[in-house]
Amino acid sequence: MEREGLLVPARESRGIWTLTETGSDEYRRHQGPIAPPPQPTVTRERSIDPLQPDGNQSPTRVEVTTQRIVRSTAVAEYVKRIHDNTCQICGTRLSTPTGAYAEAAHIQPLGRPHEGPDVPSNVLCLCPNHHVLFDLGMLHITNDLVVIDQHSGTPIGRLAERPGHQVERRYLEYHRAQHG
Repeated sequence: MEREGLLVPARESRGIWTLTETGSDEYRRHQGPIAPPPQPTVTRERSIDPLQPDGNQSPTRVEVTTQRIVRSTAVAEYVKRIHDNTCQICGTRLSTPTGAYAEAAHIQPLGRPHEGPDVPSNVLCLCPNHHVLFDLGMLHITNDLVVIDQHSGTPIGRLAERPGHQVERRYLEYHRAQHG
C-alpha cells in the first residue's frame, strides 16, 4: 500500500501508518458515501484577536485504522519499577491520584529504520519532559552517562543507574549518531 501511495511510510510518520489523501479517497470509495456530520450553528461574538481560531464547539469523531509496534509492557514496567518511577535524568517522581507516573523511553527507537530492541538495557525511565527532549535529540548521554543539553552544549547532570538496570552504551552511541 505504501508503494501504491496509499500509506505514509512509517519512517516519515514516527512509526504510525497513516493514510495519504489518495488512501483516504480509496477508503471512502470502498465504504460508499459518508454524509458529513451536521455542523451546529453557534452564535458567539468574534474574538478581538483576528488570529484566534474559532475552534469547534462540537468536535466529531472519525474511525482510524493504524498499525503500531507491540511493545513489551513487562519491559517498560520493569525499568520503571527498578527506578521507582523516578526520572533517571532529573530525579523527579510525579505523583498522581492513580499512583506515580513515569515513561519508558527507548534509546534506539523500535521499528524502521532504527530496529532497536525492546529490552531493559535499551530503555530509560524518564519524566514526560525529558522523554520528549530525549526523543527529539535535545539531550545526549555520553558513555560516561553525563547528560548534555544539546541547545547549550552544557552538562545538566548524570544519568542514574540502579542495580538490575544498566544501559548498554551501544544504544547511547546510536542515539548520539542519529541526532548528531
